[in-house]
Amino acid sequence: MPGPVAFHADTVEVNLIVSGREHVWLERPVPFIQGAGEAVLIPARVEHASWTGGSAVTFHNVHLYRERFDEQLSEAGLRPSSHAVTFTGPSSLRRAMEGLRYESTHGPQEKGHALALDAWALSLSIVIGRQLCTPRSRGQGASRAPSRASVARAEELMRLHPEQAHPLDRLAALAQLSPWHFIRRFKQAFGQTPQTYLRNLRLERARELISTTSLPLTVIAHDVGFGSSSRLSEGFRARFGVTPSSLRR
Repeated sequence: MPGPVAFHADTVEVNLIVSGREHVWLERPVPFIQGAGEAVLIPARVEHASWTGGSAVTFHNVHLYRERFDEQLSEAGLRPSSHAVTFTGPSSLRRAMEGLRYESTHGPQEKGHALALDAWALSLSIVIGRQLCTPRSRGQGASRAPSRASVARAEELMRLHPEQAHPLDRLAALAQLSPWHFIRRFKQAFGQTPQTYLRNLRLERARELISTTSLPLTVIAHDVGFGSSSRLSEGFRARFGVTPSSLRR
């Protein structure tokens, strides 16, 4: 049966099974089994419990301050997950956890303890963040990758209305993703980041208007969403290797 339900308001919990198997209950009463070599990240404010079912289990468990963990991931260009996720723990994860635990226990009396502790925490945060780029879901308590169709809807909106502003947070909300995961999923689906994709859509539309109409460049720039002819010309040359005006000569 599950042990006491835990709820950590200010820390992120990381649990790595070294040997044996552990049953884990996350957010709702649907458990999954975490086996040797597997890790689970439990964000702050997520109710959870675990039990071993009578078998011997060896594991590493650490808690990281939520604000510092989020800050370290952000500095590394990564975004923390808002849901509990499981993943195969690489050897670098075990080393970072062992280093952090050792420094926490044996390092306070040594010089440079605070710096070493922060370095191990940063290493652990980056290892976790990289693993969660492609999280492997387990049970209903773990996060699930959204379908490509949700990203396609955001792409369709940009393609139909390239002249409009498309803030990243709105596109991500349409896809039911965090902005960071939306960018990654969009690039996987279409080969470009949303920002680059939208700029290229505008440039293609501008090239069409330049080639088929006599509209002034200032009007075309406004109509396709660039705002000024100078920005259009700069982007046009970078994309096509020629200036907009050269198409009309």
